[in-house]
Amino acid sequence: MANTNYYWYEIDNNNKIGNLVITPLNQQIVKNVLGVYLTSPIERKAIKKLPEVIRRIEDNTRMWDKSSDEDNKWSEDKMGEFKNWLQDAYKELMNMRLEEIVSTYIPQEEKRNWGGTNPALPDFIAEKYHKSGSKKGQKMEGTGFPKVKQGGELRDIQLKDLLTKDNRNKFIGMHTQLGRTKQAKQQKKIDTNMRKFTNAEFFNEDNLSRFNIKFVDKKTSRDKEGINITFTIDQTDGKIQRKIFEDAGYSKIIFKDDPTSYGLSIRDKWSPNWDDTTVQSEFFQSKQDGKFDPISIWTGDSDQKEEKRQEYTEQLVREGRGWKQTALQKLAGISGRYSTLENRLKKLKNELNNMASSSKEMYGLRLREGGNQPKDRLQEEIKDLEDFLNYVKNNHPKVFKGERTFAQERKYIEKMPSEVGQGYAVDRQEEAYDAKSHFDEERSILVSKADADLISETWKKWTKDGLQPLRSDIEELLKGWIENGELYDLIGPRANNSPWYLHRTTITLILNPKNIKNNRIYIPSIGKVVTTKMVSKEALEQPAQMQSKRQRKNIALPVTRRAGQGATQMMHDPKGGSEKLGINAARKYWVRKFVTYNNKLKEAAQSIGATLEA
Repeated sequence: MANTNYYWYEIDNNNKIGNLVITPLNQQIVKNVLGVYLTSPIERKAIKKLPEVIRRIEDNTRMWDKSSDEDNKWSEDKMGEFKNWLQDAYKELMNMRLEEIVSTYIPQEEKRNWGGTNPALPDFIAEKYHKSGSKKGQKMEGTGFPKVKQGGELRDIQLKDLLTKDNRNKFIGMHTQLGRTKQAKQQKKIDTNMRKFTNAEFFNEDNLSRFNIKFVDKKTSRDKEGINITFTIDQTDGKIQRKIFEDAGYSKIIFKDDPTSYGLSIRDKWSPNWDDTTVQSEFFQSKQDGKFDPISIWTGDSDQKEEKRQEYTEQLVREGRGWKQTALQKLAGISGRYSTLENRLKKLKNELNNMASSSKEMYGLRLREGGNQPKDRLQEEIKDLEDFLNYVKNNHPKVFKGERTFAQERKYIEKMPSEVGQGYAVDRQEEAYDAKSHFDEERSILVSKADADLISETWKKWTKDGLQPLRSDIEELLKGWIENGELYDLIGPRANNSPWYLHRTTITLILNPKNIKNNRIYIPSIGKVVTTKMVSKEALEQPAQMQSKRQRKNIALPVTRRAGQGATQMMHDPKGGSEKLGINAARKYWVRKFVTYNNKLKEAAQSIGATLEA
C-alpha cells in the first residue's frame, strides 16, 4: 500500500500556511489548504502557487521524497487518492456557509486593509447593530450576509452560491440588473447615454414656463426680425430624472453640483449656448476661432457675402496645398471603396467579440488564455481603421458617399494643379451647400396651410395694419407643435435631453412668414443651457456604510473651485438599517479574488484528471 506522503503545504491548527514539504496528507488537510487559498486575503501571497503545486504533485513528490523505494514514492493509487481528496474537499468547501468560511479561514487579525485602499474584514461582514432603544445590541435586519432562495425558502448563503454572477452581484450589492429584463435594458440605455427625455418628459407642464411673445419688425442687436417667442424649460427640480433612474432599478439617486455651473465659465459638452440665427450662425465654427463657418458665408448679410466668399476661397486655396500632400500620403496603396473598409472593420469587431466569448471568466472579466497580446493588437488595428475612416469621412466626402473609389480619388487629386485651389475650393463649397441644406431641414417644422396662414396674418396685422395681434393664437400654435413632437425634434438635439443632468434651458424661436416654403417653416433659434446639478454616478455605485469608515473617501464628490475657496461636496453616510445599500467595496474586492483563484484551481485540477464540482 502506498504511503500518504505528498509534496504539500504545511498548515497549523490556526490555518496558517507554512513551507512546501513532504508531509503526510489527508482530506481534511487538503480541504483546509483549499479553503485558505480560495478565501483568506491574508494568506494569498503565501499560497498563490497552489495551482502549480497541484499540477506538479507527482513530479515534486518524486523529487523531494527521500525514500529509496520508487514505487512507494508514487503510484496510480496514490494519484487516485489525491484526486479524490481534492474533489471531495472542494465539494465540502463549496457547501459551507459563508459565515463558517469566515470564522474558519479568515483570521480575526485581518482587520487591516485587504490590499491597498480596500476595506477590512468588518466591512466585508457588514453587520450593523442597534445602538439604543429596545433592540439595542441586536443585529439590524438586512445587514450582514444576504440570504438566498432555495425551493421557495430562504437559507444562509454558501460559498457555492458565489459561483454564479447573479448571486455575486447581489452579494456585492450591485444595482445593475443582468440579462434581458426590462430594467437591465433601461440601465444599459442610461449608462450609455442612449436614454433621452421623451417629448412628454422634456415639455412637462411643471417644467415649461409661459410663452413670452414679442413682435419685432426691425432687426436690432438683441432682437431678430419676426415673432420672437421666448420660454424656459426648467429641469432643475430633478423629479423626472429621479423617476427615470428609479424605474430602471436604482434606489439611491443623489444629485451633486455640476462643476460647469459655477460662474458659467466652464461647461460640459451637454450644456452649450447656441445661436442658430440665419444672420449670425455659429453652428459650425466662427471666424473668431480662426476658421470660417461655411453656412454663414451663404446666409450672411447680402452686402458682405461676396467679400466673405472671396476671403473664404482664398483660405481654401491655402489649405488645399497641405490637404493634397496629406491626402496622397493617407490614401497611398488603399484600394476598393469606403464600404470595403467598413466591412473590414465589422469583421475585426466580430473577431474581437468572438475572442472575448471564447475566453475564460476571471474575477468578473473575460480573459483569454495566454495573455491579452492578440486582443491588444486587434484593438489597436480597429482603432487605426476607425481613425482612418473618420479621416476619409471628413476630408473625402465623395469617397465616403461611395461616388469614388480610393484609386479614383487619388487620380483626381494628382491631376489637380500644384496650387490645388479651384478643385479643392469647389468641393468644399459643395459641402457648404449640403451643410446648409441639412441645417435648414433640421431647423424647420412641418406646418399646415392653416398654421402658415396664421403666422402670415398675425405678422401682417403687426407690420402692415398696425394692429395688436392675438398672442393666444401663437401660444396655441406652439402648444400644437409640442403635442405632435415637432418642437422637440427642432430643439432637442441642441438642448440637453439626458436624464443625467439638471438643466435650465432658455430658448427664443423666431417665426417669420418669409421663411415658410414647401409646407415647412425654417425657425432660427437662440438658446442658452445652464447646468445646475447632475446625477452622481458615485452614489449609484456607492459602497455600503462600513464599520471601518475607510470608504468615506470613496463617496466624496468632485471638487469644484470658486475664486479663493474650495467647494468640495460630500455625501452623508447612509443612516439606519433599512437603507438600501450600494456596492460593498470589501466584498467586491474579495469576490474578484475568489473567482480568479477558483478558476485557477479548477484548471489545475483538470490538468491531473480531477473535476471540481460544487
